[in-house]
Amino acid sequence: MKSSTSKRNEPRTGPISLKGKSLDAITEYADGIVFNDSFPTSDNAPTAKLRDLIASLHRDCMSEEDARAFLFSELIMFNQLVSDNGKRCPSDAEQAGLRIRFVAHLKARIEALPDRYVVRIELPSFAELPASEIRISDFARVRIDAHQIESAETKYTSRLAQALSGIAPKAPLVHAHLEIDAVGFCDGSSDSSTASRCHSIAKQCAFLMTVSGAAHNGWERKTASATFSPSPYGSGSSEFSLSHSLSKCYGNLTPDRSKWKVYDVKAGQSLLGGQLRSPENDDERISALQESLAPIERFLACAGEPDHESLAAAMEWHQDSIFADNQTFSFLAACIGLEALLGSDVHMDAMSRRLADRYAFLMGRGRTERTALAQRYEAVLNLRGKLVHAKAARLNAEDRSLLYQAQAMLAQLIWHEMHEMYRTMDRQEKNRAGNPSRV
Repeated sequence: MKSSTSKRNEPRTGPISLKGKSLDAITEYADGIVFNDSFPTSDNAPTAKLRDLIASLHRDCMSEEDARAFLFSELIMFNQLVSDNGKRCPSDAEQAGLRIRFVAHLKARIEALPDRYVVRIELPSFAELPASEIRISDFARVRIDAHQIESAETKYTSRLAQALSGIAPKAPLVHAHLEIDAVGFCDGSSDSSTASRCHSIAKQCAFLMTVSGAAHNGWERKTASATFSPSPYGSGSSEFSLSHSLSKCYGNLTPDRSKWKVYDVKAGQSLLGGQLRSPENDDERISALQESLAPIERFLACAGEPDHESLAAAMEWHQDSIFADNQTFSFLAACIGLEALLGSDVHMDAMSRRLADRYAFLMGRGRTERTALAQRYEAVLNLRGKLVHAKAARLNAEDRSLLYQAQAMLAQLIWHEMHEMYRTMDRQEKNRAGNPSRV
């Protein structure tokens, strides 16, 4: 199952002070290193021992692979420093002193972990909105930075100059981002636990934006990039690797202004007496956008609820299905998303009937409708079986209709189960309010 926000735990509190056996582990690791003007490596028993120690100290937010990447990055950075970026090779006489310095440096870095970052994913189609910061959770927000808008005259003269010079016009700078606060270790790669958590949150946000009407897929062939800061190995921001599907998703995510509404409250009338209308100025547009993002805040705040993890996983599989380059994978991703919600802990020969019945019971309103829904889901599972067992190399025209059905079924089921989770939470809250002695 994919990672989700329910796995986003806060790091251990309080400072760490390495001494005794922990400090010995750093010293043993450093003793096996020779600093030179090329590419030092260290992959031995002391390396594995220190890697395991770091992962255990920060187990809430760093994996063993994160710890390995951390040690590799620190070694390369320190070696570049002492070799002046490969321009000189430290002498044998310098090695002992360099190891002592490296032990002190590594001790300080490990004690300072976990690092805290802000990951910023571009929202190209949001850049025309006025400057604002819209909170969507305690660790995520949409930020739209102020930018200068060219006058019509300036825009015309600049385009004329570009045309006369033969220089292609520059693409407009992006000033809108989804910002995610991250904790752990990140070197910019997509392999770290930090990157995985950020990808998960970004996919959930994108799904909720589209299904709630806050935004839609513009299909403009744009792509989005991402950065994170502060970078532990450079000044300013560094590149953050986005999956291809996320890059396409956020590149094309467009605010759905047609669904933005504000209350038109007349003088002397209460808020409840107002009527919904389209926003007419910047303040109203930001207010309407903030209201449209409220479903994201509510869902992310439910981390830890029993059904949250499976819903988050299903949302991620839905996004992978929509933006995959390969239709076969798109179909399988949609099926996996359905199984994340419906359950698939039985053998395949018995699973089809059980999942079809469960889907029909959850979504159908009567016997006729449930029968039709069960048959529809059985058709989806039959095609899934053919693809998994290599009986169909790709989707034909008839199969593609089942792909779109599977994606729609998954989105509808997520929406249904998400609101069932909210209803359960509301009932529990009401019961607690009525029976304070049970709290």
